[in-house]
Amino acid sequence: MSMSRPLATLPEELLQEIMVRLPALPQPLARASAVCPQWRRMVRDPGFLRRHREHHGGVPLTAGFFHNAFHLTPPGRFVSAGDGPLVLPVPPKVAPQEGTACCHSNPGDHHWTFLDCRGGRVLLGCCRFTCFFLVWNPITGRRRLIKAGIHQGLHFYHSVLCNATLICSSPGGIITDDDDEDGGGGAGPFCVAVVYSTVFQGDRLFGAVFSSRTGSWSTTEAPLALPVPSDLRGEPSAVVGSTVYTSVYNFLVVAFDTERWEMSTFERPRFGNVRLMKTTDGVLGLVGALRFTVQLWAREAGNWVLRTTFDVSHMTLLRDLPSAMSPSSDPRFVLLPPVKIIGVAEQGDTLFLFTMLGIFKLCLRSMELKKVCEARQNAEIVHAYASFYVP
Repeated sequence: MSMSRPLATLPEELLQEIMVRLPALPQPLARASAVCPQWRRMVRDPGFLRRHREHHGGVPLTAGFFHNAFHLTPPGRFVSAGDGPLVLPVPPKVAPQEGTACCHSNPGDHHWTFLDCRGGRVLLGCCRFTCFFLVWNPITGRRRLIKAGIHQGLHFYHSVLCNATLICSSPGGIITDDDDEDGGGGAGPFCVAVVYSTVFQGDRLFGAVFSSRTGSWSTTEAPLALPVPSDLRGEPSAVVGSTVYTSVYNFLVVAFDTERWEMSTFERPRFGNVRLMKTTDGVLGLVGALRFTVQLWAREAGNWVLRTTFDVSHMTLLRDLPSAMSPSSDPRFVLLPPVKIIGVAEQGDTLFLFTMLGIFKLCLRSMELKKVCEARQNAEIVHAYASFYVP
């Protein structure tokens, strides 16, 4: 007798109590919906989906990551890291009628660059200089093509460096009452915040924001003059409230408040290779790795406070790391440290670590470590993806 037959005879209230405790990933409820019409009806009910999200605190688990390593085999730009396989499609092609021609007349998979993942959606740029942005929900397939804005007669694709961040009103792909207003992704309105420098003012940074509600760009009135000559690091930013925090060389952080239209800089801790993040208690944080030691910092009352220090080589799966081959001995990884932070989840609860033993997912709440895949070239930056089940 199959497992689904006795479960199907249970009262629906009891079934719901079981289903609502399934992990906050797309796969479990998708599999449950395929069992029978009764289960499909149950897991697609908006009331049940709301209960499922509330049971998990409104925060989905990290399902995996997107990357920009085009040459990998097997093909695909998503690596699953959750419980059970999850296959997500490659970025969609854009038909010419969806927008005016850019430097690629029909951008396909290899012309899209992953820039950010947030709120169950993905932000991509169509080419190196970002003529267009694409906001895409890989679960539902919905998308919105955005032409880069103009500021002082300068398109973003004339910029020297550009860091783009997705800001979503709802976490984890949650469908909201104003879902149909955004026209791009199926989880309510969103913004795209851009910090960039131009060929004419390389020592200054500009800020711009696209709003899905208005369909237009707004820009800062005055550029931010950097205290020392610096470049954007090109890493994903951290978002806390309405402020986007972007890493800059020379140990600086740029804060771009997208509501007050203010930009400022402050220093960050000097500890190995680092990533900005939003901590689990909702403040700006930073995670750094130096050899095998990882430190977690938080920005409290204008100061950096060290919260946690641990050695990853003391973890069972990485106990052979000190004796493993050094990255400097492999031409593919010669510039990489023994442990590199390559990705951080939106809610700051999960890290992705590169080591010569493989790429690992580390859950900071439980300190559970899981090997995701073997070490791979050109995966120094990955974009953690999380989403609830969306029917």
